[in-house]
Amino acid sequence: MPVPNLRPGMVLVQNHFSLISAGTESNTVKTARKSLIGKAKERPQQVKQVLDVLKQHGPIQTYRAVMKKLDAYSPLGYSCAGEVIDVGDGVNEFRIGDKVACGGATAAHAEVIVVPVNLCVKLNSDADLRLAAYNTLGAIAFQASARRICG
Repeated sequence: MPVPNLRPGMVLVQNHFSLISAGTESNTVKTARKSLIGKAKERPQQVKQVLDVLKQHGPIQTYRAVMKKLDAYSPLGYSCAGEVIDVGDGVNEFRIGDKVACGGATAAHAEVIVVPVNLCVKLNSDADLRLAAYNTLGAIAFQASARRICG
């Protein structure tokens, strides 16, 4: 894949490790392999959105929009760690060479990713990037535990 475009407020990261989340990613792949009816059953809220678009824009534009969405690739992965190779305008928290852990939809399984500054955390220079790739997964577990405790 080509190197993503660096935009203001973003950090360009050379991935060293990305975490494979077996449950999340296998469900994504299983859904992608389903028929249109199977996908519709899995995503009733998106079916409602399609019907709303159909009412507003008619069948041809709706068909084109749905097919464009279905044909688009969705990157897998949401937790990784690597090294900053460039920073966008307005980014003051990171420097080229910093080790970082990243999360979110753009923290995918790719050699180079671009991540919003608020989804990156600077690591110590001696941090183990293999372990740091688990940061997002740990944050999700922590948030779930905090919700149970705090209500």
